[in-house]
Amino acid sequence: MAGRLRKIRKIFQQREKVQNTAVCARALAAMIGKQPKVEMTETAHLSRAMLTARVIKTCGNIPWPASISRELDVEDPAFLPPLGAHLPLSARDATALGYTGQSQVLWVDPWGWSGLTNGPMVTVWFGVEGESFLLGKLPHEERKVVTSQVRSDDGHGIHTKAVLRDLEMEIFHWPILLEERLTWAIVARIRSAKPR
Repeated sequence: MAGRLRKIRKIFQQREKVQNTAVCARALAAMIGKQPKVEMTETAHLSRAMLTARVIKTCGNIPWPASISRELDVEDPAFLPPLGAHLPLSARDATALGYTGQSQVLWVDPWGWSGLTNGPMVTVWFGVEGESFLLGKLPHEERKVVTSQVRSDDGHGIHTKAVLRDLEMEIFHWPILLEERLTWAIVARIRSAKPR
């Protein structure tokens, strides 16, 4: 009986590897033009979702953008149980900015993480006396994240502010063209939040 269970487990493990390989192969074929664009989009999203789920499972409680962190927090209303593929479904709030004449869209989430459509999200870290901080929180941390976010006066950028312990962090994001590609310019400022 134990031998049969091992054989069955091996078959299912092989199928998972085959499925992952097939999804990646379809994404690669679509990227080089051998598959319809509609299928490429679905395949790329699925392969990225499967990779994200694997990283979440492997790395555990590490910093994530607001959407993923909230979906991993069992106390958050946006919580999603592990599904084998992690698609941001229930906490997808973000602000989009673009640039005249460019089709690419840039995103800033409520915690100040920023990225491009179909690209990675990044944030600003800072350290004080051996401790590191970032806007947001780890998925399993108890603390509440309180940030404020407004458009710049001329509407071209986004100001994100948060107070962490005795420090106030402010990040200003705005889109720029760099070598004819749309990207973010980011300025971060840290100051004491203690009254003088």
